[in-house]
Amino acid sequence: MTPEQQQELSVALQGPAPDGGAWSGPKVARWIAKKTGREHVWPQRGWDYLKRLGIDWKKKYKND
Repeated sequence: MTPEQQQELSVALQGPAPDGGAWSGPKVARWIAKKTGREHVWPQRGWDYLKRLGIDWKKKYKND
C-alpha cells in the first residue's frame, strides 16, 4: 500500500470495522483489497498491517 493508503487505514482502524464489529486480519485484508483494487488480499497481510500500525486489537476491543 502507498503511504497515503496506510495513513487512511490507520485512521479507519480508530473506529469500528465496516460491519460494526472489531477489526481483524481478514477484515483489514478486505479493506486493503477494496482500497487497492486487488481481487484478493490474504488475511495474514491484514494481521501484518494491524501489527505494523501498532494496533493492539486485543486491548482495544477487550471490553466489546
